[in-house]
Amino acid sequence: MSNFAVIQRFLKEKLDEGFVVRLKDKTIFKCRKLIVSTGGLSIPKFGSDGFGYKLARQFGHAVTELDPALVGLKAKEPLLTICKNLSGVSLDSKVTIGKQSFRENVLFTHKGFSGPAILQISLHWQTKGEIVIDFFPDQNMSEYFDRWRREKTKSQVGTLLKTLFPSRFVDGFISHFIGEELLAKKIGEWSKKSENQLNQYVHRFSFLPEETEGYLKAEVTRGGVDVNEISSKTFESKLVPNLYFIGEVLDVAGWLGGYNFQWAWSSGYVAAQSIASKDKP
Repeated sequence: MSNFAVIQRFLKEKLDEGFVVRLKDKTIFKCRKLIVSTGGLSIPKFGSDGFGYKLARQFGHAVTELDPALVGLKAKEPLLTICKNLSGVSLDSKVTIGKQSFRENVLFTHKGFSGPAILQISLHWQTKGEIVIDFFPDQNMSEYFDRWRREKTKSQVGTLLKTLFPSRFVDGFISHFIGEELLAKKIGEWSKKSENQLNQYVHRFSFLPEETEGYLKAEVTRGGVDVNEISSKTFESKLVPNLYFIGEVLDVAGWLGGYNFQWAWSSGYVAAQSIASKDKP
């Protein structure tokens, strides 16, 4: 038999009349149609190992660049130390890269940043480009400062900020960038320059991640079997008749919120319906 390859657990061969699947224990299955639903590289403890990509390449399909996605991002020093000290602190934030933004919680971790907003933005981060976080979206720090200068002239800035943010965030994040001495000053002693500096770190904090937390933590794999080589109506290969690819093995990755589960179920349903219609007498 020609055109076969030993790939990890299985040996798969494309025959004129269908497919042969040989398991590691020598068990053999034969079928006229084959659906590949092996997932991606994400969360390997569940058995994901990229086998579907190797199978796709065996049958001549292109596989786009693969990356972990919907995953936490690692910070570089000295920011990493700050994140470690703030591990567990979560803030409603707006996270942006380029023209793409997400408004959800950001969580400080012992490795960097996580939380829904970070996981979402990781879909659009490919090892380059700074990420910008607004820790106080839909509000303006300067408006608070204007009111505080009128109403709370003798109050310390650090104390006032703790009415807006978690104490650990003020003591561990803002204090690091602004300085303890400045936060200890009264609001009436603050200059506009200091206020603008604070605004920069609160509303436009930018950082360049070192890397993602990898496939071990990633909820999906970005990239996969090139969808241009797959029928969008049946999910059948355009290169190999009766070979189907569904779910995460394809170059499709959705946002958080069940989109990837829905994609897997829907693509599987469509492929099954296509096969059933072909098999009707």
